[in-house]
Parts: sequence; C-alpha cells; structure tokens
Amino acid sequence: EYHEKLNTMIKTYFSDIKLVQLGAKNVASVPGADRYILGENLEVVKYILKKSICHIDCEGGLVHMASQMGTKCFVVFGPTPVSFFGYETNENIVSIECKECCGLIKDWYTRCYKYEEAKCMKSIKPEMVFNRLKLWMEKNEK
Repeated sequence: EYHEKLNTMIKTYFSDIKLVQLGAKNVASVPGADRYILGENLEVVKYILKKSICHIDCEGGLVHMASQMGTKCFVVFGPTPVSFFGYETNENIVSIECKECCGLIKDWYTRCYKYEEAKCMKSIKPEMVFNRLKLWMEKNEK
C-alpha cells in the first residue's frame, strides 16, 4: 500500500522517470512501476542498479550492492539498526515510533514482538520518503 502510493507520488511529480521494481521471483508486483524485473540474474540487477538515478528500498542486499556501486539509495530502516547497516552517502529514513529490534526474536523480520503490526515500518509514510527524494532530486538537477 505504501509502496504503491510512493510510486504514484513519484510518477505524478517526476513523470519522465521510469520506475523499475527489482526483486526475487516470488515477490508481488507493486502497481505503478513502469517495468518489473523479478527473479533476474544478479549480474543484470547489478547493471540496472549501477545505471539507475537512485534506489529506494528497505535495508537489505540490493541497498548494499547499489551503495557499493555509487548509486544513491533512499533506505527505510525499521528493525535493523541504521548505525550498523546505514551508509552516510544514502538517505537513511528511520522510524520514530519503534526501531532496531533486529535479532531480538527468531522471526524478527516477519513478526513484531511488541505490536500487532510492525509500527516501525508503518510509521514511515510514503510522504516522508518522497520528500527526501524530491529534495535530493531538486538539489542535484543539472
């Protein structure tokens, strides 16, 4: 739901940008992308990330790959600690509600140990990500 709303905001404001959703073969396609590249070889993914304006994601492997290739990332941090997994060159967007429970329980990445839903991720609204992206894009216009 948040990802779809973010896609809509980006396409409305930056209509000339092509949105590409990358991911594993079994992930759901999020409406609003221009292209879906799911389950592709990592060499292809690496090329796409290298040639991208930026990468928007939660903390994970594609963020690390993109960051190592110099691609700007907008990274949503919930259960994982930004102090350990964040890069200074990225826009690290951290939950203000609840955060950094990574490893406290066995299934921390699929279940919140405190609440019915993951407040850490739900508290990071699409507008927060979009505003950071918009500021960066406007600052880096050529």
